Amino acid sequence: MSSGIRINYFAKKGMKELAQGLNDKYAQLSRSTIDKLSTSKFAKDADVISAVDTIANTENDTKTKAASLEHWVKAGDGNT
Repeated sequence: MSSGIRINYFAKKGMKELAQGLNDKYAQLSRSTIDKLSTSKFAKDADVISAVDTIANTENDTKTKAASLEHWVKAGDGNT
């Protein structure tokens, strides 16, 4: 099963495994995962926020970095 299909499946089922997509080597899939996590019940999960913070600090793709920063601020952790 491809990464994109897994991400969509986990998002549809509301499964925490969706966060695994944050580690995908393809920026577009990481960005898609961030977008899906932002509207999920895991948006404020400490592990998700930590992973998104790492992306915000290390990602070279500007769109993915922007999505991670947006999620980070919306999750209420933008003050750290």
